[in-house]
Amino acid sequence: MAITSKTKSRHKIQSMQVFLLLFLLFSMPAGYAMKKVQDLSRKRISDLSEVNIKAGIRKVDLSFNQISDLSPLDLPSTVKELRLDNNSISTLNGVIFTDNLTLLGLSFNPIESINSDSLPRNLEQLFLVNIGIDSLNGFNFNKNLELLSIGGNEFKSFNGNLLQTSIQTLFIGGNKFDDYEQVLIPDSIRNLEIGGINSSFDFSTLSLHSNLEVLDIDFIPLNSSDLATINLPPRLKELSFRFTNISDIDSLENIPESLELLDLRRCKIPAKERRRIRRRFKDRSNLTIRMKNQRL
Repeated sequence: MAITSKTKSRHKIQSMQVFLLLFLLFSMPAGYAMKKVQDLSRKRISDLSEVNIKAGIRKVDLSFNQISDLSPLDLPSTVKELRLDNNSISTLNGVIFTDNLTLLGLSFNPIESINSDSLPRNLEQLFLVNIGIDSLNGFNFNKNLELLSIGGNEFKSFNGNLLQTSIQTLFIGGNKFDDYEQVLIPDSIRNLEIGGINSSFDFSTLSLHSNLEVLDIDFIPLNSSDLATINLPPRLKELSFRFTNISDIDSLENIPESLELLDLRRCKIPAKERRRIRRRFKDRSNLTIRMKNQRL
């Protein structure tokens, strides 16, 4: 049977498709092809005994449901990430989490009490936003913990040095600190989110160590005198202000040469002040400034 030009063309296309498939497969990051997600969020689930987590799943999302009892939870050993945010969970009693979990989200649940004994032992990321806790007494975090998010709670003081872990990312915005004299940030922190405190405060009371690389300041009305009291770390790479009123950016002094990103997209900045910002940083070629979802 003679091979026509149309047959040759079809074989060529099939060969190219196979080559492209192999290229995509081998260019994927390690473990990408194996990653599996089971999204059970917003399914109005209230009874976990009726939920079947499939074998081989690595991430399970059960957020935004009506779950109050976690005792029927049965996770395959392959599950690494579990999101239970925005449910009706009040206790972790009777729950047996697998030690393979590296991420656990419990934010926005009315949890009455919680301690490290009720948590997985090998967590790397823990989200406890707005669950009503006022201290971390009784917590003994494992050495693997890299991220802790405890914003929106009832903390009036915070001693991060008691965490006894090499945590690098800490979110503590939205608590009830009267000032930052009672907030101790561990030297291991590289990424810090603060904010949401009382309107009368002095930023100079906040001690920011020299290793800090990313700083987010949220939900604080900032005037010129407030900005002038912020002592920025010398190695800072990213600085973000979110949902704040900034009246005079020129009051923010000693901006380090290491700064690569100044994010002001979620701030209320008058047009006149935006023009002033452009002029002030026009010679900083290594600095990206973002305002109102636009890159300058």
